[in-house]
Amino acid sequence: MDSSFVVPSATPVSATSFVPRVLHLATWSNLKSALMVVGAIGLIAWEVRLFSHAPTAVAAVKPELVGPVAKSNLAAQPILDAIAPIGMAESQASLSPKATPVAALQAHSTETAQVKAVAVKFDPALGTAVEHKRIAQQIARKFRVSVDAMELIVAAAYLAGRDYEVDPLLILGVMAVESRFNPFAESAMGAQGLMQVIPKFHMERFEEHGGQKAILNPVANINVGADILKEYIARAGGIEAGLKRYSGATGESDNGYAAKVFFERNELANALNNLKGVKKPTPLVLSTPTPVAVAAPAVQLTAPANTVTVSMPVAPYQPVLQPLTPASPAQTMLTPATPAAQGV
Repeated sequence: MDSSFVVPSATPVSATSFVPRVLHLATWSNLKSALMVVGAIGLIAWEVRLFSHAPTAVAAVKPELVGPVAKSNLAAQPILDAIAPIGMAESQASLSPKATPVAALQAHSTETAQVKAVAVKFDPALGTAVEHKRIAQQIARKFRVSVDAMELIVAAAYLAGRDYEVDPLLILGVMAVESRFNPFAESAMGAQGLMQVIPKFHMERFEEHGGQKAILNPVANINVGADILKEYIARAGGIEAGLKRYSGATGESDNGYAAKVFFERNELANALNNLKGVKKPTPLVLSTPTPVAVAAPAVQLTAPANTVTVSMPVAPYQPVLQPLTPASPAQTMLTPATPAAQGV
């Protein structure tokens, strides 16, 4: 063997160098997660604020020139203005260069009583703030996400449910199964966002929400997903069959997808049981087929035609008992151990 060939030995990793590296990786991972959560909250808050505090010039558009979603938004504008009058003041100030937000707020305060009277008659399909809070807390506990971010997502789900006539809790149930409420989730098949919409199949639905850039927009993704879900339920003739289409299942079974969505939806519905003034949603139940009892065919065993039966007498079994012979004293005597056996 050549003595010049030397195998280098592995350098041992000391505890003093390993622990700081682990702490560094853990800190960096937590920092990235925090930045993603902050970004999601900021994006959703911007969308909700953009929807809630739209300039009043939009209301001047003729209703016949806008779609059904825009008409419903215009109908809900007085309610949203009453909830956040400061946003209305900022919108008025942006339209008039001579006005200031404070002056616009003072001018708007004269209409506050009338607007509040309209706000009391809110649309039940939008739910209440207490209802949204309870659902957001339920989601945050189970999926370990921010309650504030979930309140915005729940509000967006209720808006989409009203506009597209889909159960908002069902929309939230789809989000729970599809993305676990991660607005930036992406599957191996290319599905993206909260509702896991595949852009190459539904890009035309995103055009009215901003096109390619709106795919990961939480509010736009929820609206497009709700629109697709409504279409699939109508085509399939039921919620369970529509969910099967939404999951992309092509065979007879949906691999339990509808059962999972129903479970998540019913959990959110159960969270509203103890709220006063909130109508308890009806739980969804899978339409399982009724089992049919099939009687087993009667089997009669008959001997062949040319069979000879032979009977032989059998004597009863009689065990043979033999008496035990007692052992002799020589066999029961213990032989003392020799000194060699004792280790002496």
